[in-house]
Amino acid sequence: MTRIIFVKLTVCLILMIGLLMPNPVFGTGYYVDCSASIDGNGSLGSPWNNIDTVNNHTPFLPGDTIYLKKGTTCFGELWPKGSGDSTAQIVLCSYGPDTAAKPIINAQGVSNTAAIKLYNQEYWTIRDLEATNPATAYAARWGICVKSDDSLVKHRIYIINNTVINVYASAIRTAPTGATYPGFYSVAGIYIRISEPGRADDILIEGNECRDIVAVGITFWGENEWTGGGMNWDNLSSHVVVRGNTVSRTAGDGIIILGTDDELVEYNTVEYVSILGVTGTDYTAGMWPTRHRNGLWQFNTVAYTHKFLDDGQGFDNDMYLQGTTIFQYNYSHDNEGGFFLDCCGPDGGKSVLRYNISINDARPRLTRLDRGNAEFYNNTFYNPGQAANIDNTSNNKFTNNIFWSSRLGGNTSQVFSHNLYHGGITAPASDANALTADPNFINPGSDTVDGYKIQSGSPCIGTGLLIANNGGRDFWGNRVSATENPNRGADGYYYPLSYEQIPTTIQISGKVVVRIPTSGNFTAACTATVKDQYGQTMYGRNVLWNLESPVTGISVDSSSGVISVDSSADLGYFTLLATDSGAIGQLTILATPFYYEYSVDFSTTQGQNQWYYRYWKGTSSSAMSWDAANNRWKGDETYLLLGRGWFHPGENGNAVLDWIAPQSGTILIRGTVKKSDISCGDGIVASIRHNTGLVWGPFSIAYNDQTGQSHNFSLNVTATDTIHFMVNKNSANGCDATQWNPLIYYYDSTTVGFSATPSIPMESFTVYPNPFNPDVTLQFVLGKPSAVTIDVFDISGKRVATLLTKTCPAGLQTRVWNGRDHFGRLLPSGIYLIHFSTLTMNEIRQVLLLK
Repeated sequence: MTRIIFVKLTVCLILMIGLLMPNPVFGTGYYVDCSASIDGNGSLGSPWNNIDTVNNHTPFLPGDTIYLKKGTTCFGELWPKGSGDSTAQIVLCSYGPDTAAKPIINAQGVSNTAAIKLYNQEYWTIRDLEATNPATAYAARWGICVKSDDSLVKHRIYIINNTVINVYASAIRTAPTGATYPGFYSVAGIYIRISEPGRADDILIEGNECRDIVAVGITFWGENEWTGGGMNWDNLSSHVVVRGNTVSRTAGDGIIILGTDDELVEYNTVEYVSILGVTGTDYTAGMWPTRHRNGLWQFNTVAYTHKFLDDGQGFDNDMYLQGTTIFQYNYSHDNEGGFFLDCCGPDGGKSVLRYNISINDARPRLTRLDRGNAEFYNNTFYNPGQAANIDNTSNNKFTNNIFWSSRLGGNTSQVFSHNLYHGGITAPASDANALTADPNFINPGSDTVDGYKIQSGSPCIGTGLLIANNGGRDFWGNRVSATENPNRGADGYYYPLSYEQIPTTIQISGKVVVRIPTSGNFTAACTATVKDQYGQTMYGRNVLWNLESPVTGISVDSSSGVISVDSSADLGYFTLLATDSGAIGQLTILATPFYYEYSVDFSTTQGQNQWYYRYWKGTSSSAMSWDAANNRWKGDETYLLLGRGWFHPGENGNAVLDWIAPQSGTILIRGTVKKSDISCGDGIVASIRHNTGLVWGPFSIAYNDQTGQSHNFSLNVTATDTIHFMVNKNSANGCDATQWNPLIYYYDSTTVGFSATPSIPMESFTVYPNPFNPDVTLQFVLGKPSAVTIDVFDISGKRVATLLTKTCPAGLQTRVWNGRDHFGRLLPSGIYLIHFSTLTMNEIRQVLLLK
């Protein structure tokens, strides 16, 4: 009976979601091609060819979409009129070949302009565009600018996946009297300003890149007291989310959020803030809120913030606060002014900083604390040879932290408890439960955060003070108990656990494409990570491997997870399973004969498996010669080299790996470029060309960048087309060994002559495990690049989270939902509906969060 009721409930919930979702509004599509010779009627066959025509169009209506052609540049300020409504946005985006560059809107540096502008408008999405506003003299300029001064609430402004570069506005914090230019708080690469008494609801700034901005990188500005009359705390903007953006090389601050209620700022990377500053820049910080209530800042990385007169910290919680602002799971390093600023005096607000990692952030201070009520617990502060200065107020709480410094300085009249001190630092007498010992990091001094995990036997394990409402996880996602003493520092993993672990989820890592060989066997190893009911990794497990269904020519070793593919296998997808005591994991894999991987195919023969080893100088390329003594290919310079999975450019030439298409079809090109030697050099420049056209890059990769740049895109090729993978020096070629292992495969059976083969499920959507706790994996396959939206709804039909809204490449994609809402809050146990939609799919999957 229970099962029957459950099935009926499922059907009713799906019907309810369908009823609650408004009927879609299908507006008109308008096309703009600024390279067209004549100004058409805005249709695909006869596009408009200039910005003025767009700006002068009768206001656009809900559901309308304005498409700018990729690979083109439009000049002037783009200001389309009209607003969407609660049933449909107006969308400003791009069209054209998948590999073409984003369309550019160049405002040409005209004073008081933005490349893209909205004024007193709402319900807009701006996505997949490039905005620039270059100049040589200061003036009011923006990349993307949204302003409202009509005293109304502005709803649902989404700015997604745009590139904003080279905006020249102001590097001066406070413009002098009589100046014709503004201070940099009034200008930004992406700028949203809702003047009081107006406010905003539902703002999303996600996945954008802001680079070389002589202004602030990203600003949201709502209610504030600067216009007089004090703060109106009932007029704060709500549901403001800033997520997954990259801000690099600014004159002003990196990200500023002002006048919000419970904002969410997460997964952003901010580097080299105020590096473009001048005398008069004065005070900046990496990222900070102000004039706000509550807020959650998590999973961000802030590095290399420059310091002028003062400040220069990675993070700041600034003036006029209410409630509690939480900074958690952030990575801060090499900021000249320190880790955190709590500015600028008592105002009723409080900052909580937990499970953050701060490296080399103690110049000249670690923190400046002006309120006297900040709480720091379970952070890792690694600043060898530097003083950990805590400046200004007393009575801030420091609990369960790791301090690795030469000494403790500044105002040491704080509340210290259960901290660990190392590196020459003397524990304060007030910390009755202090430890002075080596925390036993995996690799102290590492440029990656994993070096600051603790090892078994660390004195940090289980010796911290239990703190209520601790967030439930550590920096790396390990469970933190609500009832047992935690570790000290940001690593909360328990050695051993004091509860019985039950295998609950399995995550499989391995190739998502395998080769069907012409003879012999192709093998690929997979690994499984087993996690328990609390998300903790379980070690030493005996996982059983199987195929979901028997597949001719494909087998898997039941104990090792090694897949073996022979020549009798058919093209198609198959599913690999890993099981352990009731837990199950799965991975969908494509088997194809049309698979090329550089490190696997590396050969002593030019042209073997379609790969050619060459170098480029001037306007032509030449073949490298095989260097048998060193097992590598060599150009006409000592260090102009190609090896198995690596490149090294010469002083005067590019190292070039060529792949020549054996036949026509659609290919997917995947890989990651990163430096091999991160101890020296000045970085490299990587790019990919299709015949003579640039399709990816060029990307400059710093000498110490261990993450690098990844690519995952599709191309249509004809037989004998050439894909060039190119690595060049930056300024000099010393220490320029670079890891790069490109993978190419055909995936469209209709264009590569496949016959008598199983059909490929070119589009699918699956979720697992179900029920889940704490994470559920969403796996989908796209037959071609497509805009994808994934939303989560509760049983009342309320959208609680948006997991994805972007254009994804063809092939297999994976996302993970951690059971949290828009604002990072854990959701209660219950049934949730995951809505997956593309242009051709509209799927709903029910999942059960069971705690």
